[in-house]
Amino acid sequence: MQTEGVLPRYFGGSLAEVLPSAVAALGVTGWTNTFDLVPRGSYVVLLVDGLGWQLLRDHAHDAPYLSSLTETASPITCGVPSTTATSLTTLGTGLPPGAHGVVGFTSLIPGTDRLLDALRWDKGVDPKKWQVHDTVFGR
Repeated sequence: MQTEGVLPRYFGGSLAEVLPSAVAALGVTGWTNTFDLVPRGSYVVLLVDGLGWQLLRDHAHDAPYLSSLTETASPITCGVPSTTATSLTTLGTGLPPGAHGVVGFTSLIPGTDRLLDALRWDKGVDPKKWQVHDTVFGR
């Protein structure tokens, strides 16, 4: 089992390159296929929250098909911090946390003394004003 931390491989093998690689492999111009995905007519992206490379390998018997993929693939890294809110925003926007700005589970709502829980949201916060970067699919 790995005992040292892993640095994010932004722009070279991170969660931020998953959707850009997929849309590039679909033939959409302007995107980089960092993962060298084979051109296809469609792709399915499955993200299992909290399931990392080592955990999948350690429990291969619980997910035999998914764990078999580790034999021919390379691990990708998530961003820092490795929270759900940060990772989902990284996946969706194709940007690392320093670029999209979601750097934690909660953050201060500007102009208030309240915290925003990024997973439960707050109906009083406009998501388009909060996250000004379009998703990969919106660009």
